[in-house]
Amino acid sequence: MTADLRNEGLTVFVPQAAEHIPPECDLFIFSDAVPADSPERVAAKERNLPSYSYFEALGFFFEQYKIRVAISGTHGKTTTSAMVALTLIEAGLDPTVVVGSKITQLNSNARLGKSNIMVVEACEHQAHMLQLKPTHVIVTNIEEDHLDYYNDLDHIVMTFQRYINSLGSEGVFIKNNDDSESAELGCDGKVVTFGIESAADVKVGKIETAQGKQHFWVGQQEFTLRVPGKFNVAN
Repeated sequence: MTADLRNEGLTVFVPQAAEHIPPECDLFIFSDAVPADSPERVAAKERNLPSYSYFEALGFFFEQYKIRVAISGTHGKTTTSAMVALTLIEAGLDPTVVVGSKITQLNSNARLGKSNIMVVEACEHQAHMLQLKPTHVIVTNIEEDHLDYYNDLDHIVMTFQRYINSLGSEGVFIKNNDDSESAELGCDGKVVTFGIESAADVKVGKIETAQGKQHFWVGQQEFTLRVPGKFNVAN
């Protein structure tokens, strides 16, 4: 990723040092993985530079779009974000996209579109998703994870519910009915459920695998995936 950034003409310093912040800097954005006592964060604070974490900055950018789709969950959020992004691109809807890993078809983890749609992968670590104000939330599943921050599974579910409450009555919440923790969540807006085993609004009828492809049906509509695993049907 560092090589990719340099190939785009960006200057990347390794290791970090206070003098790397240029004199003309007027905004400092840092990863939450960078501790508060790192030399660059300390220097930014001493210079009183406006400073935001990555997710705070992403939240500001996200709010510029009318349709804001956020995908969260313990497993599958990167894959699902990529699938949603590529589907919207193929449909000619030209979304802006920010995903947590490089998408092969884009040769990047990000894409700047020209429409009023933005798709982001919204990570639950340290409740980062609360920095976002989506109009559409997709939750793939919820399990015990990031217990360096959360107390337990109940704390995680409670934080997800707080996140979904931000949708309000105009929002759309899409959840996995096969996942018991996700199935508990609700919102004041529109709720759409999906599932393979459970009753759901979007219900997979049957899955068949042949010649490196998976075929499945939703109602009378057949879908084909060239990626393996039942979990990718759910994605």
